Amino acid sequence: MNASIQQAVEKAIAVLPKRNAFKTGSDEFGVRTLFLVQSWRPHTEPCRHAGSLILGEDGCGNFFLYAPDGTVSFWDHETDEETVLAASVEEFCDSLVEPTPVVLRPEQVKSAWIDPPAAPAKSSENPLPELH
Repeated sequence: MNASIQQAVEKAIAVLPKRNAFKTGSDEFGVRTLFLVQSWRPHTEPCRHAGSLILGEDGCGNFFLYAPDGTVSFWDHETDEETVLAASVEEFCDSLVEPTPVVLRPEQVKSAWIDPPAAPAKSSENPLPELH
């Protein structure tokens, strides 16, 4: 792996907590983890290029792949579909941005589940609705 790829990945990892999205058109891909180049491992599921390496993941079981032709793609584990995102690792890393904030109005929320250990304690200052 050449030094420019390694430098681009290390730079992207350093800013990843804040710049963790890749946008293309109307699609946005969340990047939870990028791996150091020496930690890339072979992708063993069907994909467009045999020999692709996993360079990152989105936290939902999907991977960002580095193909032998140098491109970076997003592989969806549920559909085995692959979307090419960038012509190179450097382009991919340089294109990471802050994610678009999601703002919901109360009437848009139909239901929600809160993990009880993560829910704040109910008190007179913080009355929570009963969990179902």
